[in-house]
Amino acid sequence: MENLFRLMQKSDYESVYSLWMKCKNMGFNNVDDSEKGISKYLERNSKTCFVCVRNEKVVGVILSGHDGRRGFIHHLAVDPDFRRQGIATELLRRAFEDLKMTTVWCGYYEGNEKSKRVQQKCGFEFFAKNDNVPVPLMNEIRTGYMNRITKEMWGNL
Repeated sequence: MENLFRLMQKSDYESVYSLWMKCKNMGFNNVDDSEKGISKYLERNSKTCFVCVRNEKVVGVILSGHDGRRGFIHHLAVDPDFRRQGIATELLRRAFEDLKMTTVWCGYYEGNEKSKRVQQKCGFEFFAKNDNVPVPLMNEIRTGYMNRITKEMWGNL
């Protein structure tokens, strides 16, 4: 079966949330990542958030947006049963190109080796480490890592 990549819609929330819950070590916020929070995010970033659908099932998602200067990747996730098939790379490509930014930022929490590996594979480089990052929905304090990729780096891949 072929993957269908399309813009994320508000109606995808339940499927996307279920996918996120299947992916270990992702950090969530009970306000920003609620259905209402994601709806607001999609209103501001309607052309830069994508899902990958196979057999009518959401198997990949990327939320991306910008603040006018910098592009950000939030909650890139691929269903564990569909990994290592280029889905994350294609979601990143679509988000990066549609953001039209010179630098895009992406992060992960310590212990999330899969996120670290996919970011490295996609060309992101380490930028900063942040200790004691609160993750309220999970009632945890974590260490976060911020990575970046420039348009020039992306073009050289």
